[in-house]
Amino acid sequence: MRQDRLAVRIDRDDIGFAAAHFTIFSATEREGLHGHNFTVGMEVIAQGEENGMIFDYRLLKSRLRELCRELDERMLLPARSAYLHISREGDNVECRFGKDKFTFPYRDVVMLELQNITLEALAEWFLGRLLETAELPRERLAEISVSVASSRGQQARRQAILS
Repeated sequence: MRQDRLAVRIDRDDIGFAAAHFTIFSATEREGLHGHNFTVGMEVIAQGEENGMIFDYRLLKSRLRELCRELDERMLLPARSAYLHISREGDNVECRFGKDKFTFPYRDVVMLELQNITLEALAEWFLGRLLETAELPRERLAEISVSVASSRGQQARRQAILS
């Protein structure tokens, strides 16, 4: 019996977040502080069900929206950067890069367990968090990928092959 795999791509304008960041290039070079309206998409490849669907992928759309809300209207900082020194000072977060010092309200900062805040790293973060979703029908999935774009035509994608 033939067992075709089906692919579903979710790439909607309403799945995204607005956030500030700066990319660190080396111990002495970084971008200026700026922000983007990021969009997040995903693709799932899996065996089809008898009803012609992969599975009820509303679960993944909902999970992507939850993750976007965690980052929306925040300053994103890489907690594992070798070049950025981050500390909490009362109700503020202070970070130093070389001679530069930034202070942000603690409530406006999300520290991600990443080495840098790049499209590639954000795609990896989203994929990792999606794969932690308990209700994910792993036994049926062949591949899942997540893309993060900072503008039209500029995006990174991270893929996991599951079977």
